Amino acid sequence: MLNKPKQDASDDLSPEARVVFDRLRTLRRDIAREHEVPPYIVFDDKTLRQIAVHRPRTLAAFGDLRGIGPVKTERFGARFIAALTDDQL
Repeated sequence: MLNKPKQDASDDLSPEARVVFDRLRTLRRDIAREHEVPPYIVFDDKTLRQIAVHRPRTLAAFGDLRGIGPVKTERFGARFIAALTDDQL
């Protein structure tokens, strides 16, 4: 039985989306520390990939993504959207 190498969560992303994904992971880590929870409680990698690919610009669009309900939209949406709209992207 061969062990497959662990796939990085950003392997299937374009180079542009990978940069966004890495920024979102950093933000997720910071939020998790603030709330004293593991990062996956904020959002899992699959959700971060969706955010990186779709780059929602409104809370409504943010909340339409898989894994993001009204509570997480209200709690974290503005910060993630701000990270997406940062001029460095």
